[in-house]
Amino acid sequence: MKVLLDHDVPHGLRLPLTGKHEVATAQYQGWADFDDESLIAAAEGQFDALITLDTNLAHQQNLGSRKLGVVVVDLHPVVPSHLKASLGKIRSALAMIGEKPGVVVVREGDIDRLEA
Repeated sequence: MKVLLDHDVPHGLRLPLTGKHEVATAQYQGWADFDDESLIAAAEGQFDALITLDTNLAHQQNLGSRKLGVVVVDLHPVVPSHLKASLGKIRSALAMIGEKPGVVVVREGDIDRLEA
C-alpha cells in the first residue's frame, strides 16, 4: 500500500510504517504548500491512503467520492513518542482502508470507520 503522510504528521512515523507500506511525506513529494483539497487531488491515483492529524479534514472535504483512503489520527498529546506508541492502531486503520477505502479515525480507545 502506498501511504502519504500529511504536512502535520511527524516525519519520524515514516520509517516505522515502512515494511508493509511504501510511505512518503507531502513535503518529499513537493506538496508542502498544497491546501487540503489540492493535496487530496494530487495524492489520489498515486497513493492508496493519506494519514493526517487534521481531525476536521473529513468534515471539510468531500471524501466519500474519493478513491483515496484517509486515516485521521485523533490522539493527544500530539508528540512523536505518543504517535509511535499507537503504531499498531494506525497499522490496523491502514488495513481497514486496504479492505475498503474511506475514512478511518484512530482514537485513544478505538478505531472507527466514518460512514459517507
